[in-house]
Amino acid sequence: MDEDPESWSEIHGFRSPGEYRKFEAWLAGLEQRGVVHRVVVTAPYAGSSMFVETWYRTTGGETWRVVAPEAPFAGLFARVSEACER
Repeated sequence: MDEDPESWSEIHGFRSPGEYRKFEAWLAGLEQRGVVHRVVVTAPYAGSSMFVETWYRTTGGETWRVVAPEAPFAGLFARVSEACER
């Protein structure tokens, strides 16, 4: 994936634990470079607190969620709707 949030696409299921770890490392690099920063999760995925979830806000103001895989759920990277951010 590119550093430019405009080019990001959602991921509905990581193919493997290794792919998820690489994705986490990529996000950590973006955070270190100031492309994104963590924000508080205000509306957990599927309304559940059972998932490990982190939200990131881009410098352009978009918020994206990363939900860690937990079998049988394969994980998620998706833009957070404005309604959820309130």
